[in-house]
Amino acid sequence: MVDSHVHSNYSPDSKICINEGCETAIQKNLDGLIFTDHFELDLVNAEHDFNFDIAKRSKDLDLAREKFGKK
Repeated sequence: MVDSHVHSNYSPDSKICINEGCETAIQKNLDGLIFTDHFELDLVNAEHDFNFDIAKRSKDLDLAREKFGKK
């Protein structure tokens, strides 16, 4: 089973880091998970003020793939 809708701390509505999400998925014996963080292109009309750091998120995802990739 795969959780196909997980938000990380790169979304304004979540506090968990990517590694935490991966660790929880392993504990629940999931086959995988998909991070679906919010990314607002129209920040003028966005409901919240949130700075999405896409470069840092990409790096964190790469590190998580290295650490948890086949677990």
